[in-house]
Amino acid sequence: MGKKEIMEYLGLDVEIVESSDDSQRGIKGTVYNETKNVFVVECKDGLKTIPKKGKMFKFRNGKEEYLVNGDKINYRPEERIKLCWRT
Repeated sequence: MGKKEIMEYLGLDVEIVESSDDSQRGIKGTVYNETKNVFVVECKDGLKTIPKKGKMFKFRNGKEEYLVNGDKINYRPEERIKLCWRT
């Protein structure tokens, strides 16, 4: 993971564009919390806990969009930041 990749996801708009679980594909909202294995997403109908594994996420930050493979960000946020700055 390079330094230019997103390191903080909290507060970003997110959409699940690919998922091994069909019921989670298309979920949209704002990242409310993050742990090593899941995002908690604030959706119109409440908070949803979304596992990172097996998902492709589309994050929006203003006009910029980023596709991120959930399998590659299966770290605690603080671990991911350390890994990004080591490379």
